Amino acid sequence: FLGSDWSLELSGTRHPHAEVVSTVIDQLELDTVVSTDGTDRHQARVQVRSAGEQFLVISLPPKSVLWSLMVGQDQVKPVRSGRNQLRVPLPVNEQGGTATEVLVIYQTPGSIWKGSGKEKLVPIKFAEEIPVMKSNWRLHLPEGYDYKRFRSTLQKQFQINERIFLGHIANKW
Repeated sequence: FLGSDWSLELSGTRHPHAEVVSTVIDQLELDTVVSTDGTDRHQARVQVRSAGEQFLVISLPPKSVLWSLMVGQDQVKPVRSGRNQLRVPLPVNEQGGTATEVLVIYQTPGSIWKGSGKEKLVPIKFAEEIPVMKSNWRLHLPEGYDYKRFRSTLQKQFQINERIFLGHIANKW
């Protein structure tokens, strides 16, 4: 710039303090098996990255029964921290950016199905401040049943994959 005829105007806004995200769920994979006897069995595979948190708090759906909990390759005992809440111990992550796999297997009460059935499924939940970057939920209905009037708050994709009936595979062995 030549001369002294220049200026700069500036304005700013102070934003409220925001906490730094210390835990991120990279991926949540849910598999649910619905049975006609009124029990639903679920497996949740969670890829979690944490910057120093000792526990991951997981809320199970109401009336759930925990069957198994693994962190990495190790079976672990959760710390109960309220109604249907588990505090899952996380390993010390020396490398910083690598994800830890948490596997939760649990059962929930459902409805008894006869000629047809209706089920409202609720996933596990995490603290509100923990973002879930990607999630997939696979639903397995009893043999001979099909989807009808599917409603969900899940966004983006919904697809029905070709069903594999395990009874048919077992008969071939």
